[in-house]
Amino acid sequence: MRAVISLPGDAFQRSEARVKTSFIVLEQRPATGSADDAPAIFMYPCRYVGIDDPKRRRWMPGDDALRQQATAEVASVVGEYLRFLGGRGDKAYIVPTDRVVDRLDVKHCLIDRDWRETGPLDPLSHFVEPKVFEGEDLIDCPSHEAPVQLFTVNYDGTATPERVILPRTDTEYAERYRVRAGELVLSNIAATYGSVAVVPPELAGLVVSKEYTVLRAKPGYDAKVIWSILRSPEIRADFLLRTTGANRTRVRWSDISVIPFPYPDAETAVTFLRHMEEAEAARTRAMAAAATAGLTETLSLDREDATVILDAFKPPR
Repeated sequence: MRAVISLPGDAFQRSEARVKTSFIVLEQRPATGSADDAPAIFMYPCRYVGIDDPKRRRWMPGDDALRQQATAEVASVVGEYLRFLGGRGDKAYIVPTDRVVDRLDVKHCLIDRDWRETGPLDPLSHFVEPKVFEGEDLIDCPSHEAPVQLFTVNYDGTATPERVILPRTDTEYAERYRVRAGELVLSNIAATYGSVAVVPPELAGLVVSKEYTVLRAKPGYDAKVIWSILRSPEIRADFLLRTTGANRTRVRWSDISVIPFPYPDAETAVTFLRHMEEAEAARTRAMAAAATAGLTETLSLDREDATVILDAFKPPR
């Protein structure tokens, strides 16, 4: 094997293919050669190839830039590969054969990240622990008669209530799990997109399936701080490197629990939480203003003559 070139997941979106694809370059080994003589392998993770060829026909802003990025990336791959064959390859794209044992994917073999410059960090399991479901928080679906409402985590890190079901008849899962306020809920399938949420008080008691991991912050650590860090590019990249499956990447607690995790000092954490409270208050005001504007427009309560009266006859402040 001489090369593995990984294409983006949406490289063949125009043909509606949803299969993660890689190019593999094979070269016949001399009959006298042995497995120990196998040369290093060129690996390259493409980011833009195919992204510039969307299924839609209508041009969108940014399409030209994507086309230029894809074209430049193809040239970069070819150039790097030729340099590799000539013995002048960039070490960032060269993988020794001893790293290619049971897997050939670029994600597993090539990427060896060390972004942490602040010294040793504790693993994620130092800050959170999986919730143990028991009592009324553990729902045995075949015997559960009462309706329950589903809990969903969105890509933007928020949570929403979903449909109400009867566990005994409306689910394929043997168990469902009830979440409580302040717990962290992580989508096993979409965590790499940022689908992690803190359960708000108004959604406490809703239920999730085994497709979610529910975590509790350990004493001394704040769930919202952990939530923000879990959704950072660095941690999501670590998640992605530890996922299983080619198309529906899935994280497992046993894998992500060992991720080195940075937690801020007390002053930084307090500042973050204050900013979060301010942001949530601003969001609430913005939503209220938008709702009021919508109602005003629907009921025609913003006519021009009313504005004239307010401007012309309002008393001094």
